[in-house]
Amino acid sequence: MEKIRGDYPGIGAALCAIGIEKGHFVAVELVEKSGDKTDPWELFASLCNGEKGILSEETEAYISPTHRKMFNALKDERRDLLYLLSRMELSQEQAKLFFVKEDREQFIDNKDADFLENPYLIYETNPDTIIYEKGSGKKKEKIIIEPVSVFTIDLALFRKTKKELCPRSVKFDDPLDERRVRALII
Repeated sequence: MEKIRGDYPGIGAALCAIGIEKGHFVAVELVEKSGDKTDPWELFASLCNGEKGILSEETEAYISPTHRKMFNALKDERRDLLYLLSRMELSQEQAKLFFVKEDREQFIDNKDADFLENPYLIYETNPDTIIYEKGSGKKKEKIIIEPVSVFTIDLALFRKTKKELCPRSVKFDDPLDERRVRALII
């Protein structure tokens, strides 16, 4: 269930990063409904704007009115980062590390715009496994975040597809792009 193929293999993790507890279940239905012609993020946006019948009632129940408001209130840059992360096969923890500012600021100095300008910073800023504890008392849990591979970024940026992927502002078509080359030699 965690791994979804297609143009947005990390959409489940991205939905979890915005607080949807069962984001992977939502993602599976979105991807199935979108097929080859529609972008699953367009369906999700329609769902957040009140359109009914996109998902089963059971799955739609995972998306609260607050989730919908939060998604609709995302500034373009935040939404584009979410879209970019969804193009990568990431774990929930990896997606949260890069999307949830409070989590990211503990370990990484870069801002949303930095990752959109150079997605390879996702690899460069997370070269080692991160281990930390979250919560307190009986709810304390150990979080382990594995590094994101440079090849995960490559697959997200150089995906062969006929449709234009979100975020539309992030385009890479040169495998010798200096940002990619720098990441490869680090």
